[in-house]
Amino acid sequence: MTAPSLASRDWAGLPAGDGPPWTPAERSERLLRPLNSGVVGITTRLYRQMHDVDDVFAFAVGARACQSEYLVGEPCAQASGGGSLDERSATLSAIAETAERYSAVYWPAEHVARSSWADLTARGEAAIAPEQVRLFTDTQYADPRFPFVRFTRDTEISWVQGIDLRSGTPTWLPAALVFLSGPHRETGQKIANSTSNGLAAGCTWDEALCSGLLELVERDGFSTVWHNRLSMPLIDPDSDPGTKAFFDRHVRPSGLDVSLVDLSSFCGVPSVLTVVRNRVNEIAPLAVGGAAAGTAQRAIVKSVIEAFQTRVWMRAEQREGNLLPPDTDFAEQVHKFDDHVRLYAGPGLEHETGFLDASAERLAVAELPRLPDDRPRPLARAVLDRLGEQDVAVYLADATSPDIYDAGLVVARVFAPALVPLDSSYHARFIGPERLRRRPVELGLLERPLRDDELNPFPHPYP
Repeated sequence: MTAPSLASRDWAGLPAGDGPPWTPAERSERLLRPLNSGVVGITTRLYRQMHDVDDVFAFAVGARACQSEYLVGEPCAQASGGGSLDERSATLSAIAETAERYSAVYWPAEHVARSSWADLTARGEAAIAPEQVRLFTDTQYADPRFPFVRFTRDTEISWVQGIDLRSGTPTWLPAALVFLSGPHRETGQKIANSTSNGLAAGCTWDEALCSGLLELVERDGFSTVWHNRLSMPLIDPDSDPGTKAFFDRHVRPSGLDVSLVDLSSFCGVPSVLTVVRNRVNEIAPLAVGGAAAGTAQRAIVKSVIEAFQTRVWMRAEQREGNLLPPDTDFAEQVHKFDDHVRLYAGPGLEHETGFLDASAERLAVAELPRLPDDRPRPLARAVLDRLGEQDVAVYLADATSPDIYDAGLVVARVFAPALVPLDSSYHARFIGPERLRRRPVELGLLERPLRDDELNPFPHPYP
């Protein structure tokens, strides 16, 4: 299997103009539905997830992926899902997420180069500098059990070419941080594990870029809050007629405590963390979800639905007895996002999350920022402008496998090394970014940057 490079797909940098509109649902369905087949599908099964009396009034659809190792050489995540206020959107989201995770395990060997940063730049080629990629701290590297090496200018790794979204310059990026198969395909020394941060499928490059960007923004806000144990202002859902109607119809009948935490100040983009608490019994006592969008209203709806989707997953793990006890050795047992869900699916650690929704400050929905979102390109441009004001460089890489590309879809990896990513492995938490400690001080949330031993010692509850 071979695939054209990003540059040959008529998309280099962020072009001028407003770009194409959001893809209509009918066209999305024509592209995505054929990927679902029990015989030859990327998704082999779709199923409506079971609802209970304390669920949000919305649709949740699960998807089962194919055995991708027979197609692209690496296993992909087997379970994906989508949620929405309408069933078609939830179904299409589940298929798209499956396609995204499937596509990103494809390793395009013909586009991967083995080199060091020093050798690449000596040939006059642009490459992201190792100093920009500070995922871990000196303390982590000093641990003899730590699985990754320090990324230096002389470290020989695999690279793949992406694009600097500010200048449009082709730029080499670490392949292990672009493809989900990176740590498995990488030979020799490994610099990091790969996660799904900034990974997004779309019917157009504009849509995929926009989705990946917004995910990075949301996760930067949550990770900064979690590691620094910050209590951010809560949003009053009754301050906006549309949001109040959504809560009255879809959320409040669940009988659970649902808080909306404002994360917008970190990037200047509407971003919301939803915290769902069950204070009645021990069934999934806590669930969280987050989203960033062009408007606060859209971010709120998306984050609430994601939080309740996570809670459905938690209840299933609880029923099956797949829980991690509160006294788990985090470094030994918490390696995947599934482990984070299993750790918080039962009682025991919910009190360690109390700071998330403990703020006495309340904001009206109208106080959150608003960005143009009639089309994906103006929204992406507005997000890039906000990040540019904070000197955050953003890169785009192509993670589209040939079969997904032939199906009419693209998969983007949006990479902003300055932003704080969401980690999956507790032993390799991403606590190295300088922004993690600097941004709370800039915003007046802390008086000084925290030391490693002052950061939150608990794994996050994010799915």
